[in-house]
Amino acid sequence: MFALLGNISSLLVLVAGLLVAALAIPDAKWKRRAIIATLCLGAAHSIITVVVFENTPGNPRPVSEAGVWFLGQLNDLVASKIFIALAFLIAGAALGFNKQRLTQRIWPKPKQGFGVALERLRWPIVSEWLAPFDALDRYVNSDTLKKVSDAIRIHKELTAQSEAELAKHQKPNPSDVFIGLNLSNDTALQEVLNKKRDSEINVILARNAAFDELRRQLQEGSLVGRAVLIRPDKISEEWEYLRPASWVTLEFDESDYKCETVRAGKHTYKGLRIGKHEATH
Repeated sequence: MFALLGNISSLLVLVAGLLVAALAIPDAKWKRRAIIATLCLGAAHSIITVVVFENTPGNPRPVSEAGVWFLGQLNDLVASKIFIALAFLIAGAALGFNKQRLTQRIWPKPKQGFGVALERLRWPIVSEWLAPFDALDRYVNSDTLKKVSDAIRIHKELTAQSEAELAKHQKPNPSDVFIGLNLSNDTALQEVLNKKRDSEINVILARNAAFDELRRQLQEGSLVGRAVLIRPDKISEEWEYLRPASWVTLEFDESDYKCETVRAGKHTYKGLRIGKHEATH
């Protein structure tokens, strides 16, 4: 018996030394591999040592006897109704407290193949997907859209007036360096240019108000958005449903004149399409 304890003690000392050496490896991947390999070799060596000792004639069999006793106690415990009730109670509590974490691990968000179809079952039902500007015309309040169209019309009129006023000051020779000397003294021209500048600001404000109303409907869930996530390492092959809460941080990319690009932090989505939330699967 003492011989077995001595062998196991020596093995534990050896395994501890190997673990210390493994922990000193700088590369994280190889460090993990060395630790796993050391533990597996230690466990295998322990099993072999016990088996050899117990099968040597004249030696006692403490491990086998202890195992038989433990299995008998475990069998009696499992057979009792109290154990079954406690097992169901503990399992239910664990599932209740860790439902979200367990769901994410056991049923992760599918990305490819059959999983994509399962993911789409969670999407709202939308019969028609529209480009952002088409969605503005379809779903934004008519009064808000009228303000946008009025602002654009006024801006075009003032642009034409400013171009007509500037034409009055043109010299026959376009290379004449004195062409603009008297522009600052022309009150009518300066008034038109100031109104044109103000009209540009009004167009931006009216347009932003329309998109704010569209964003509000997306946040509330009455409208639904989908787009393609741009990944640096691979081409995305599936649409992604943009959930209502994501529109709190998503912003339209002003460099995209079609307004089909939205960003949030390091994430960029392209090909935005918007539809009416008709029902849920």
